[in-house]
Amino acid sequence: MDTISHSEQAHMDIVQQMLDKYGFDNPIKYNDYGEFDNEDLQELYQELTEQGSKSEEDALEIGAMVEEIDIVDIKKYWEQTQAEDVNNAYRRLTEGSHGHLRIFVSALSEKGVQYQPHYLSVQEYNESVGIVITTTVTTTSTTSASDDMRVYYCQTDMCGYVYDPAVGDPDGGIAPGSPFEDIPDDWRCPVCGATKASFAT
Repeated sequence: MDTISHSEQAHMDIVQQMLDKYGFDNPIKYNDYGEFDNEDLQELYQELTEQGSKSEEDALEIGAMVEEIDIVDIKKYWEQTQAEDVNNAYRRLTEGSHGHLRIFVSALSEKGVQYQPHYLSVQEYNESVGIVITTTVTTTSTTSASDDMRVYYCQTDMCGYVYDPAVGDPDGGIAPGSPFEDIPDDWRCPVCGATKASFAT
């Protein structure tokens, strides 16, 4: 779960970069932890916090539900923009939420609890927990016949991020068409921050 905490801060940084670039104030910049100006968000936060405080299993389920909500909300707004930088930000946030959802579902499974989706359709949920997402919510990675264009998977704490050479990691400075072996050794997983050495085919 430390991986998720680290990743969430990275996602907050991504959003802050977009806010700064387009001259918007951070609406929660001066709020205390768990305080929201939006009444609906505040009510949802209180409800989920109360429910998640009952047990570890409940906390894990709430974590999974939050990731579902994130995926649905991001998809809604993603479809409304054509700005390349904003699309890239939404893509990275979506990749993170899919990875985190897999982590929560896996943790619940280890405790004998089968998680059922609350906000995603069954098809979307199955794709999220069973297929690594690369460029969009519904696009899956494929393995190239060429060895130097093989995809590599992050092995850290069930992160599940896939590095697809055809896609690269433009936000991380890696151009599309870059074989995994050729990217710098100090490159990090854009979802969980793991090192290049944490990847395998």
